[in-house]
This record gives sequence, C-alpha cells and structure tokens, in this order.
Amino acid sequence: MPFTLMGFLLAGMLCFLQWLHGVMVAWYGMLFFATGVLVSAVLWCWQLFSVQDSPLRHRKLSTAIWLSALLAFAFSMTFIMIFMYYWLNEDGHVHGASSSSGSVAVGQDRLGQSGVAAIFVDVQLKGYRLPITAVMQKSSLSVQSDRSQPVTINVTNRSNQPITLRFLAKIAPSEVKPFVHYAPMHHEQMITIAANATQSITHTLTLSESLPLALQPFSVTHFLMGPDDGSAWKKMQGDLTLING
Repeated sequence: MPFTLMGFLLAGMLCFLQWLHGVMVAWYGMLFFATGVLVSAVLWCWQLFSVQDSPLRHRKLSTAIWLSALLAFAFSMTFIMIFMYYWLNEDGHVHGASSSSGSVAVGQDRLGQSGVAAIFVDVQLKGYRLPITAVMQKSSLSVQSDRSQPVTINVTNRSNQPITLRFLAKIAPSEVKPFVHYAPMHHEQMITIAANATQSITHTLTLSESLPLALQPFSVTHFLMGPDDGSAWKKMQGDLTLING
C-alpha cells in the first residue's frame, strides 16, 4: 500500500506540472490521482490500526511515520528552491554574466594604435513572460582601438501596452573592463517601449590601445529586465528566454 500511495502521488505531481505548463486536460488527471492518494492513505491507515497490538503493529507504524516524514521533506524542498531563487534575485542582480573567479594572465602584448579586437555581443531577457523580442544587429564585432563602434539592439514590444525595461550590460572576462568605454556597463538605463512598436537601442563602444591581446576575444552581454509579476512564483510556466543576435 505505501508503494501504491507513492505511485499515485508521483503521478499527481506530474499532472500538476503539466497543468502549470498549460495542459488543461492534466487537471482531470490531477484530480484522479489526488483521489487515489486519499483512498490509498485511508486504506493504509485502516490496515495499520486493524492489526492487533503487537511488535509487528509498532514496526509498521514506525515505518509509516518515517516514510511520511521523508515524503513531506522531499516535497517541501522542491518548492523551497523556487522561493530561494527569487529571494536571491530580488535585487535584480544578474547571475551568470560575470567572469570566472580565476585571474587571467594578460602578458605584455597590447592592442596598439592600429590593432583590432574581436568582440562577441548578445542580449538576454530577464522577466516573467515578457512580450518582448530583442535581437542584436550584429552578434560579433571587429573594433579598432580608439575608434568608436556602434552597438545596436532592436527591441520589439508585442503587447498593446507600453513596457518599461531596465537596460544594462556586463563584460567577461572582468579584466577587460578598464580598457573598454561602454556606457551600459557603468550606468543602468530605463527604456520605455511603446505598444506594438520597435525601438533601436544604440551605444558606442571604444577600446583602449593598451588592451592586452591575451584578453581578446571577449564578450559583452546585454540585459533587458522587465517589471516584476505578482504570479512570477510560477517559474515553471515560463521559458527562460535567451536570444543570441
């Protein structure tokens, strides 16, 4: 009976996840398996208490208590991870964009006055079901030292209402930062996209001729962060959108 109970519970959880992903038929499966969990639990308890007072009954009760505690712990840990994710990200901090904690050996060779560095650029959306499409005009750049190079992102608002986004950029590896002049790396910007409109975000990027050659190619990742949603705890409903130009 305990294994039957576990089977119904597992099937019910799978149906619940499918329902969160928009499969409405899974609602009926969830009700069915939830009923199975209830019936199995009642029958199990009836079996436990119908056994006469004996070492066997105490052993079964002890096993039932431990199994119930383990099941409750495993089930609670699954959902605690979701709330921990939003607790760690409540300040809007961007994870995964910083370089590794190790240092980079830069060497003595520099870019020089006529040197050209290769840069990879991309954009990511951070938010709950944002009706936004963001595309880099170019996914890679060849930038000559001390010459400004425009970096453009085309952002489309597919909704019928204007949306305000936070815009910033991060560079990797971090050792490159002192040699790059790029405004979104230092100043966060608020951008409002009109309803059903496309807007281009353009900033100029300039490299110092003292950039060590060992630090290129490097990458610049842009982030567009949407407004918080009251139902954002349903993280499994929305896909994490990663758009590479």
